Amino acid sequence: MASYRKLPSGKWQATVRGPGGKRYTRTDRLKSVVKVWAEDKEAELRRGEWRDPRIGRITVGEWHDRWWEARVVADTTAERDRKNLDRHVLPHWGHWPLDAITRMEVEGWVKLLSKEGGRNRDGSRKPLGAPTVHLAYMIFSAMLRAATEEKPPIILNNPCHGVRLPTMPARKRRYFTDEEQERILPHLVEPYRTLVELAMFSGLRWEELAGLHGSDVDWLRELIEVRWVLTPKGLRPYPKSDESARIIPVPGHIMRSMAALMEGRDRGGLVFRPRTGPERPVNYKTFYWHWGRALKAGKVPYAPPHTNRHTAASRLVQMGVPIIEVQHILGHDSIATTEQYSHHDPSAHAEIKRAWEERYRARGRMGDARSSGERG
Repeated sequence: MASYRKLPSGKWQATVRGPGGKRYTRTDRLKSVVKVWAEDKEAELRRGEWRDPRIGRITVGEWHDRWWEARVVADTTAERDRKNLDRHVLPHWGHWPLDAITRMEVEGWVKLLSKEGGRNRDGSRKPLGAPTVHLAYMIFSAMLRAATEEKPPIILNNPCHGVRLPTMPARKRRYFTDEEQERILPHLVEPYRTLVELAMFSGLRWEELAGLHGSDVDWLRELIEVRWVLTPKGLRPYPKSDESARIIPVPGHIMRSMAALMEGRDRGGLVFRPRTGPERPVNYKTFYWHWGRALKAGKVPYAPPHTNRHTAASRLVQMGVPIIEVQHILGHDSIATTEQYSHHDPSAHAEIKRAWEERYRARGRMGDARSSGERG
């Protein structure tokens, strides 16, 4: 219950007890003003929306420590975010009070990263590319959004909303043609040949290929369940997102190649493993060496191994597989990512092309009629 008193100065003061019994006061020369304030605060208490007006004064650095300890993400995501926080976010924002940050200040910071970059250990600066700026912005925005979602909120709004970011460079996704595939595969030794061919048909990511176990393969129905993945800290029994946990079909000839790799071995163990030594996942550096050698021997212009995933997506779309099915096969979180391959659809723009043909056929007939009239 709020209490009111008139101070010797003639002003009125209202006192409200917040959670834990802490007292909060408001002073004004009019009693009606402090009464409205007190009633509002008591209503917030009843609704569970009480917010300490001084809580937003905690710094970004202090809030980061609380937020980071409670955050649950994959190890690879945490490693990437840790670098961006330490290099680009905390050096600039660490001492700022949360409620002092405005959208304009965030836009200025984004511009600073784009023009001058983050400060290096020697004090120098180097402009950052748009992808790096986007990553730094995203992790900073996620941290501030968490502050708005606290109960009660630490800040009322996320100042990152509406901030203009540098334009991402347009990327043309490279994929291997059937001819290029036939020139690459013969120059790969096992298990890398089967691993690459599976990637070209299924779109599995490297970490999903390296973590594939025989127990996740339905050998009779020719299906793979994506479950285990390889991370920098070792094998993990779940993929990076719900969308990445999926069941996908695999061509029969690749299934037979995988079965051959597992002959005489534990059928529940890793499908792809080094040819010698104990049971362990294939090493990316070793695979990368074989990959570069195969491209050179096959006289195929260099492209990173991730191009195999683009090849699978492009091939599926070219075969007329619905885009929603391609999204499931690839495990994309958003269909917008999959739609980048839609230009490979053989029926893409069919309506436009048909309209052009009809228009020019009609114009051809009109042209013939005019020519006949002129000759007459």
